[in-house]
Amino acid sequence: MKKVGLKFLVFAALAVAAVFTSCEEEVKVKVPELTTTEVSEFTTITAKSGGNITDDGGAEVTARGVCWGTSANPTVSGNKTSDGSGKGSFTSTLSSLVPSTEYFVRAYATNSEGTSYGNEVSFTTLNAEHVQLLDTSEDDDTGSYNKYEYDSQNRITKISWFDKANGDFYNTTKTFFYNGNDLVKTVEKGQWHDDVTIEYVKNGNKINISEDHGNDNIFTYTLDLNDDGYPIKYTGYNDYYLGNVQINYQYKDGNLIKETWDVYTSSFDYKYDNNKSPFYHCKTHKWYLILYEGYGNHNNVIEKLEGDWKTEYTYEYDSAGFPTKITSSDSKDNVYILKYK
Repeated sequence: MKKVGLKFLVFAALAVAAVFTSCEEEVKVKVPELTTTEVSEFTTITAKSGGNITDDGGAEVTARGVCWGTSANPTVSGNKTSDGSGKGSFTSTLSSLVPSTEYFVRAYATNSEGTSYGNEVSFTTLNAEHVQLLDTSEDDDTGSYNKYEYDSQNRITKISWFDKANGDFYNTTKTFFYNGNDLVKTVEKGQWHDDVTIEYVKNGNKINISEDHGNDNIFTYTLDLNDDGYPIKYTGYNDYYLGNVQINYQYKDGNLIKETWDVYTSSFDYKYDNNKSPFYHCKTHKWYLILYEGYGNHNNVIEKLEGDWKTEYTYEYDSAGFPTKITSSDSKDNVYILKYK
């Protein structure tokens, strides 16, 4: 009888221990399990991703989002989003990215046991020069506007200027011709001036320019470039100023900050905001944009100084960081509206 009682007590103790052991196994917490959503809707500086938490690990998910970087296996110690809590799927927006850059992305989830990561995905932001500016208009009494056309390589092929207030009198077109990757000629036609053909011959870091206005009116220039393709010196005869001209350009962090003309010893100083904009048209050649199309209209110049004359610019942007409206404080108080493809 005593042996039976002893055996019963031992059995009961083992059973209770098994129950407690089973309970301990049931309440053991682990890190969450999740997957990373493929990146979509990426632009030059933003992208969308997210994740799906399929198992919270037995404890509440208190933080979730995505982390990203330019190296594999990004962690929450670097760039990350915070997208709520709990199980299930979520969407994340990556911002302040750099154009033409490969990024690695992982979703993350945190509970009391720690932080876990989903599978890694990667993508490359768009090249800013592949964003096409289709239309600019001046929001003033003239109703003038510009239209831009491109080829299959996203190179500008034609600019058309229209002036609604003056009918066709001021309508002008400029057509661009290429040889390989090099811009070799532009032809400008308009009803308010003679046709102008400009040819460009590149030789290393120099471009020889010949400007033909017809009737044997030909002017020649030389443009010196730096290693990044920006103009640093322009020399030649300019008919507008009726004399020889030299222009020197100075840059800082890729931005033109000073332009000095020996004619009238004039100079122009540029200041920028913190959001550095890319070039928006004439994409193939930075020198062309600066020399012929002007620098301030489509690059975040907030102030242009011409001696004692100061022009200030303010901007409105779309979700991808491109300016959609530019207002200048010059005498006409011009407003420019920009549309993109």
